[in-house]
Amino acid sequence: MAAVYRQGLGASNNAGIPALANPALNYLRVEVAGHPPGLLVLGYVDHQPEGDVQVWYSANQEVLKTLNGRIVQTSGLPADWLLVSFPVAPLLWQGLANDAVAFTRTRDAMPAYRYGIQETMTLSRSRPPAAVSASVAPRLAGELQWYRESVVASSEVLLPDAYYGVGIWRGEKTVIYSQQCLATDFCLRLMRWPLNEVTP
Repeated sequence: MAAVYRQGLGASNNAGIPALANPALNYLRVEVAGHPPGLLVLGYVDHQPEGDVQVWYSANQEVLKTLNGRIVQTSGLPADWLLVSFPVAPLLWQGLANDAVAFTRTRDAMPAYRYGIQETMTLSRSRPPAAVSASVAPRLAGELQWYRESVVASSEVLLPDAYYGVGIWRGEKTVIYSQQCLATDFCLRLMRWPLNEVTP
C-alpha cells in the first residue's frame, strides 16, 4: 500500500507538484487522510460496452480501475472492490438534468470477502464538498461542475457520499477531481495531474 502514497516518480519541483517521469503520460494523484500523497499512472484503457475503463497502476502494482471517473475495481488496497456492476448504467455527467436520478450498484468487496452487496444510489448536481483537497485552488473548484452520489439503501452499512468535479483536462471533458470511499473508514481523493492542464 505504501506505493500508492509514495510522493514521487521524481523529485519535487515548484508549487508542491511532483516532477513527472514522463509528462506525456496520464497521471492520477491520490490522497488518503494520514498518508503522504502519491501518483498513479494510466496503464491502458479497456474498451467495454458500458464505456472505457481506465486502468491505473502505482509503483508497487496496486491497481485502480475507473469508469467515467467512478471506481469500479481495485487491487492491493486495505479495502478493495473486486467487482462493480450497474444493471442500468448511470447517466453520463452531461446527461444529468437538475433533478436527482436513482440507479443501483452491485459490488463484491474485501476484506472478509463480501459478495453481491446491493446498493440503491442517487446522483444529483451539487456544490463542492465541504473539504476539497488543498491541491485544488478555490478558483478551480468554482469552475468545475459538481455532482454528489449518495447511497440511500444498502445490504451493508451506508458509505459516505461521493463527489465528482467535472471539467476539461487536455481537451477532454472528464472527472477532474473526486472523493470516493471504498469503506466507511477508507476514502480516496483522486485528481487528474497536473491540475494546471485543466481549462475552463
